[in-house]
Amino acid sequence: MYQTEVIAKKVNLPQYIIEEAKEIFTRLHKQGILKGKNHKAIISSIIYFVSANSENINVSFRTLAEITGVSESKIRKTYRYLLMNGYLQSKRSSLAKPSKYISQIISSQEFSQQKSRINLSLLAQFADELGSLLHGKKPRGIAAASVYIFSTMLDTKFPQSKISKQAGVSSLTLRRIIKEVSQKFCVIVEV
Repeated sequence: MYQTEVIAKKVNLPQYIIEEAKEIFTRLHKQGILKGKNHKAIISSIIYFVSANSENINVSFRTLAEITGVSESKIRKTYRYLLMNGYLQSKRSSLAKPSKYISQIISSQEFSQQKSRINLSLLAQFADELGSLLHGKKPRGIAAASVYIFSTMLDTKFPQSKISKQAGVSSLTLRRIIKEVSQKFCVIVEV
């Protein structure tokens, strides 16, 4: 608990954010989640979560990594672990949904011919479903993966490089999300 306050103060967070982070840390400690885990990575994840869910306060993974000495990737993994297992739950409902980026990705001239074959509302629903299942992933990346998966199922080939460029994510990010979806989920389309 003391570590939480020390790290949060180094980031210059307001007291109410520090209190919320300490409260979450205490709850996780009582649940026994901290055993065998890197406490600094957990504290960094909690601080990132609390600050991301607060208005006008932004703390990056990089900043937390520099302060704690824990690698940025370790903090991201811990954050994703805590989110995926329901230990951190957002109070905000206005988080960006992947469906918000679908039209931006498909609106390109390169996709205009194939666009008529794609049901945009079904694609948006698919993207939001993936978004609810893939915690800790950027909505733009999920939207791009949704467009690619959907187009592949319809036998309409949209190149990954063009989709990633339109979505504003790297091709590597797109491939990683597609790989995660193919490994974790079985996509079934009911008509």
